[in-house]
Formats: sequence, C-alpha cells, structure tokens
Amino acid sequence: MASISIQGMTKRFGATTAVEGLDLAVNDSEFFVLLGPSGAGKSTTLRLIAGLEQPDAGQITMDGQDISGRFPAARDCAFVFQQYSLYPHLSVYDNIAFPLRSPMRKTPEAQIRERVHEVATLLHIESKLDRKATALSGGEMQRVAIGRALVRSPKVFLMDEPLSSLDARLREELRVELKRIQKRTGSTVIYVTHDQVEATTLADRIGILEAGKIQQVGTPIEVYEQPATLQVAQRLGSPVINALPANWTGFRSPRGAVHAAIRPEDVQVVAGDGALVCRVIEASLLKHEMVVERDGIEIHVHTAPEAVFHPGDTVTIHCEPARCLYFDVKGQRMDPLPAHRPSH
Repeated sequence: MASISIQGMTKRFGATTAVEGLDLAVNDSEFFVLLGPSGAGKSTTLRLIAGLEQPDAGQITMDGQDISGRFPAARDCAFVFQQYSLYPHLSVYDNIAFPLRSPMRKTPEAQIRERVHEVATLLHIESKLDRKATALSGGEMQRVAIGRALVRSPKVFLMDEPLSSLDARLREELRVELKRIQKRTGSTVIYVTHDQVEATTLADRIGILEAGKIQQVGTPIEVYEQPATLQVAQRLGSPVINALPANWTGFRSPRGAVHAAIRPEDVQVVAGDGALVCRVIEASLLKHEMVVERDGIEIHVHTAPEAVFHPGDTVTIHCEPARCLYFDVKGQRMDPLPAHRPSH
C-alpha cells in the first residue's frame, strides 16, 4: 500500500475556494476519515488526490514521490463514489473484472477469474456474479462497486460517502464489512463522510475539515476528548456538546474564556444549592436523555435509567470542573486552570 502527503494544497472554483492551504499526512495501511459538513471540501480533496481535479497550489506525494502532475490512471488510486456507478449492461462478474481488462492492466482471464471470485467471496456476493448489476439491491450494488475497486489491489482507496444512500441497517452492515476488509488487506483508505458514527467506527484517525481547512487530526478518542476548537467539539458527540456561558459553571475559568463546553454525559442532575436551576422542556424515557433550558439556552443531559422527568419540571444540574472545556471568543480551546492544592 502507500502513504499520502499533501502540502499547502489550494483549489478554487471561480470565486469559491474549496480547499485552502491544506496540509495532511495519511500513513501506509491507515484507515483515515475526513469528517465535515457539506461544502467543507471533502470530495474536492479526494478528487485532487485522484487527479480528477488539478490544484491551484500545493503538492501531493505518494510514498515520497510527487504525483501532482500524473494523470489519474497513473496514480494507482481506486475511487468508490457515493452513487454506485456500475455498468448496467454488464453482469456483476464483468463489472468487478472490468479494471483488470483495461489496456493498462491487461490480465489473463484465468487470473481475472481467480481474483474476481476471491473479491466476491470477501464481499459475500459470490452467488450474485451471473446477475445483471441492475438486478441487485442497493447494498449489493455498493458491494460490487467496492469489489471493482478492490480487485486490482491499488495503492490507495478513495471513498466518497459510499454508504450515504443506503438505509441504516445496510450502512451498519457495510461499515463492519469495510473495516474487516481493510484490516485483512492492509489497505490505505481515505474515506469521506459527514456522519460522525461512520467516522468514529471506521477511522484509525480522523481529520476534521471545515470550510476547506483542516481543523484537527487525531484518533477518534483524542478528537472527542481534546478538541482544538469549539467547532471540532461540536462535530463529534450525540447529542451535541453543550456550549454554555463560562460563568455559569460556578468554577474559576481561564481568563478570557467565553464558553464552557460540557458533554451531555458529564452533566449531573443533583439536589441542593450551588448548581444551575433549569426547566425541563423535553424528556425521553427510552433514550434516558432530556433537554433543559435556562435563560433561553438549551442543555442536553443524560439521565439515570431510573430517573423520570416531565416537561415543566424544575431541576438543578452540575458538572465536575475537570469535565469542562473552555473556549475563547474565537472558539479556540483554552488550557484549564491548574487544580487548587490545599496548603499543609
């Protein structure tokens, strides 16, 4: 497989800057996920790596070699798109075999047959090889699209939201399959999604992309527990992290702190003074979650399974100081104040 390095990459479409000064390093055999909202520049980044778009500035290297000027066919990247992009007049077998019959990779039919059956078995579609691609379910068609990418063992797999058009059950099933296949083959995968569940399930590391710029790169747990900005903190976690005025916590906050961010699972419902008094506006007995409100600001809270609350109830909430994350007026993470140590 291969490593990918991007240095200072910028891509503009007219007056719109899709990617700006992007720096990124993906390790050999890594499952790397680019996570961000629509319009963040995720798909453009993949297309630049594949050579389907040319950057206005910057460089892309594969295993240390500059590939910025190479044609797409010479980059040895396989692209899996959001839509299946299969050849409808061909069978499943011929769709998967298609890359091995191209002029650049002319392969003997015996080897093609062996490789197609190997990939089909890996994807659990070996019984579908004689069918037309259009006679398959959505999940099966996406497996064929993935198989067509797998069959030629490229150096890098580029996957642009390949599961987003599937229903929830199929997405979960194929997430497991993709991770299993990547671990088994040792493939280098760069995967684009706006779905945080996909990102945290699949990724060895995540890159948070916002407005064409990388905000943070790290393992899912690093990004979740130590977000660099408030935007990043709000990208992972469901319900979304609570961003409260810094003076609401009742704790000493860093000088200049504007927001105190608290995960819903770190908010406790307590009795007594010194906590935030709030009004319940929504409660879910099945999810053990509720939404409370104070001064027009909503706060999401995880509740104990035995706790029962109703809209209109008054509750007090509290958070341990160590679980608060502080951010300045620009949304940048601030170091917490050192813990107070009693004198002896």
